[in-house]
Amino acid sequence: MISKLIDAVSIQLDSYFEEITIYADENKQDFDEPCFFISLIHSMKNRMLGGRQERSYPLDIKYFDENATISELNEIGDYLYEALDLLDVEGKLIRGLDMEYKIVDNILHFFVTYPAVLEYESGRIDKMQDLKNGIGVDVNGRN
Repeated sequence: MISKLIDAVSIQLDSYFEEITIYADENKQDFDEPCFFISLIHSMKNRMLGGRQERSYPLDIKYFDENATISELNEIGDYLYEALDLLDVEGKLIRGLDMEYKIVDNILHFFVTYPAVLEYESGRIDKMQDLKNGIGVDVNGRN
């Protein structure tokens, strides 16, 4: 699920910022600026009834541009609110939650959390079996 989510974020960023390179792997030593780095902060899971799970994926989307002013970084941060509000992940729209950004050492950090409800089937169990019941009358007076 996380790779599909990161792909959807990449596609969305690319549609809004066509000229900016997008990376999903922070291990790159040499990268071209300006660029975005998408990284998962951590993930959480809660069990729900009926074999479902609620998962939460908080992301840190970093924007690097050593030539950008604080004002330009703020403008990009404000623009990311709109760009990452809704994601299309395999035909399902997922709304970003808890969006915020901050600028640290001239790097824009945009934080957003995407929730997902996953359904798992673990061997179908019929909730009701066929029940056969008969009512009859004994002509000899016995039930």
